[in-house]
Amino acid sequence: MRSLYRSKKVDGLVAEISHEEKAIPVMQKFLKEVIVSSEIGLVVEIGTATGGWTLLAHEVEPNITILTFDIESIADSKKRQRVTPRQAIAVQRHLDKTDRVQRFIGNCFSGCNCQILNTVLKLSFAKLLYCDGGDKKREMLEFGPLLNSGDILGVHDWVTDVSHSDKIQSFLLPFRPLPINSEFVSAGGSSRFFMKR
Repeated sequence: MRSLYRSKKVDGLVAEISHEEKAIPVMQKFLKEVIVSSEIGLVVEIGTATGGWTLLAHEVEPNITILTFDIESIADSKKRQRVTPRQAIAVQRHLDKTDRVQRFIGNCFSGCNCQILNTVLKLSFAKLLYCDGGDKKREMLEFGPLLNSGDILGVHDWVTDVSHSDKIQSFLLPFRPLPINSEFVSAGGSSRFFMKR
């Protein structure tokens, strides 16, 4: 279910977000807490789509750097269902005005975007990697191992897009689930978060 996220900072700015309405406050709380407590210096999002999660994360913590990747721009997103093209362009322009959000267009599994991800995810400061692109399982399996101890891995659509196969269970051995996951379940949310040991 795609919901609307109304900016808390800019009057009239509305973005579409692929999170359940009741899960949005849980996500806001989680981002605020984890960015402070884990001293997150960088958020890396795979799957910008309509920019809703990017806008939410930026508004929760405006001083954090966010790198967001997608195969198409926010204005061109084929995932747009509940906002007009004009609203999508407004979100894109708003995010482009800040030097804290960098958008990358193209495939994250090849070329420059893959090189950028492989470089930044190995950096020594604390990071949050949020997998919400078109192939979440592959994103998680390919880029998750690059994370360092204390880094956070988030995956959207956990139940529907990421199966509990032996391969996934084996992959998660160096990670511990975060307590916030139970709040997402209670709110009907489909994101799950893990910290690398």
